[in-house]
Amino acid sequence: AAVVAPKMTAHCIDVGQGDATLLEFPCGAVLIDAGAADEGRIADLTDYLTAFFARRTDLNNTIEAVYITHNHIDHTRALKAVVGGFTVKRYFDNGQLTGTGTGNPNWVRKNSPADRRPGVIREIVDADVVAVANHAGLTDADIDPLTCSACDPRIVILSGRHDDDPDWSSEELDNKNNHSLVIRVDFDQSSFLFTGDLEEPAIETLVARYEETDRLDTDVYHVGHHGSHNGTTAELLEAVTPEIAVISMGAPSCGCFGAVA
Repeated sequence: AAVVAPKMTAHCIDVGQGDATLLEFPCGAVLIDAGAADEGRIADLTDYLTAFFARRTDLNNTIEAVYITHNHIDHTRALKAVVGGFTVKRYFDNGQLTGTGTGNPNWVRKNSPADRRPGVIREIVDADVVAVANHAGLTDADIDPLTCSACDPRIVILSGRHDDDPDWSSEELDNKNNHSLVIRVDFDQSSFLFTGDLEEPAIETLVARYEETDRLDTDVYHVGHHGSHNGTTAELLEAVTPEIAVISMGAPSCGCFGAVA
């Protein structure tokens, strides 16, 4: 018989220098990012998912939604293998489809077999997030697809692709990291924040947007940009006030501390 988690479980999967987080709920699962450090690490993610579904047979090898925070290779390298090996009902990214890391997102749209292609494919632009009243964040039945019988997980997108210049430099606007989806997940009394690879100018924009709200105030912070110096600021930490921080990263070349993923 399947082993059904009574609560939410966050699986921060070790894929080396990359991101992949599986969120498990009593009635389903979603995946945030499908990265891998290199081609050899793709199997680390797919093998983990295979073992997960062998335990959760009730889910029928189905991922309710995959959210790619941004289309860089360390967030998308395993995407084709995930869509090809499991049923993915919904797919979200920021719609930036040129440059490194975009091959698999383009494949999902154009070349994935019809019987494997997600039924919903959406690009999240920041203008749609901003248009929501009271800075509540963007959500609907596809972005937040799970309603379990004993609980109701809540998934909200707090930032998307910036088509309008938020008063950044041209270099900052061209940097795909700054267009990362920011995702908040709430389950019962616990909350998680994923900021992708946002860098300082986009973090400043994010914090300013929500400074009069508690939307960034979460219990678990998936540390931005793999722990890089430009992926977290003091102002962001003051807004988030996390109890737990998780860093997904490869082993540092200096060898001064171990990898956490």
